[in-house]
Amino acid sequence: MKTSIIDSVVTITQQKEISALESCLLDEIVNLCDQLQRTALYNVEQEEGVWQYHELCSRDGSGMSHNKPLSTVISQQQFQVLEKGEALQFQQQDQRQYQCLLIPITQEHGLYAILQIIAGELSADFQYLIQAITRIYGNFIHLLIESERDKLTGLFNRCTFETRLKRLLIGQAKQEIDEAELTVERRQECQGQQAWLVMLDIDHFKQVNDNFGHVYGDEVLLIFSQLMRDVFRKKDLLFRFGGEEFVVILEPIPFENAKAALERFRQSIEEYDFPQVGRISVSIGFAKISQEDYPLEILNFADKALYYAKTNGRNQVRNYHDLVQQGLVEQVEHVIGDIELF
Repeated sequence: MKTSIIDSVVTITQQKEISALESCLLDEIVNLCDQLQRTALYNVEQEEGVWQYHELCSRDGSGMSHNKPLSTVISQQQFQVLEKGEALQFQQQDQRQYQCLLIPITQEHGLYAILQIIAGELSADFQYLIQAITRIYGNFIHLLIESERDKLTGLFNRCTFETRLKRLLIGQAKQEIDEAELTVERRQECQGQQAWLVMLDIDHFKQVNDNFGHVYGDEVLLIFSQLMRDVFRKKDLLFRFGGEEFVVILEPIPFENAKAALERFRQSIEEYDFPQVGRISVSIGFAKISQEDYPLEILNFADKALYYAKTNGRNQVRNYHDLVQQGLVEQVEHVIGDIELF
């Protein structure tokens, strides 16, 4: 082995962000396995009753001629073993035969991720060692997940916003490079797709707390956050910014679809009968997420649209770029320099 188990544990537990922790885990496996051909970490989610595997990160060796999707490697029976928290080891055929090790990573709600290791040989001692490291990783990622979440609603908290937004901007830059290699049909399909930053504010929320008390105010926030989960897609990022203010990052979608989704959410809030409180409403402002703008600028665009909505009748959805075009708000000039939100 190229490094010691203690060095690996120290390195893993030094990470402060989930994406860095994921990459660090695979780097340490590379250091520990002399015959490694490939290792990958997959997020596991259930979508419309079907389990889906999304590769988070991977490291490839020179011996693998191609990578088979994890869904073609795991049978339903094998997946049931992983769901129970038990590791799997079996042979995988490429141009030659390899050993494949699948290690489940569980959280309090069940199976969270799967670690895949493909190597020429996987000794019993190595498997024990990697499973121990994976358990440490699972415990540590639980702490990071908890630190990223708002304690009341379970949505992402404000401190994670800038990191998530920057990660999205980096992904957009990579996508633009990748799109240059797409077919004409696929490129046309991607045109018009845009990520959006949305700010939401519950109207007259102070009156809810004043008239009914903070217990019912907290219940409104809990139901509001659940309705957000119900209306928006799983891949959209949901944040509680504090108090009655929320933020959504909509993954790339056409403008008409984004506005329709926001109108649908606004209407779901307007029509919901909140216990004791009754009917409330929400004001929404949104703006496109562009690589030409700094994170603080994009947030400011959406905030200006939200402010316009709240000062012009509330209970409405407003787009910053439409308001600028209509001359209803002044266009914000670009800010020079590298800006940090926090």
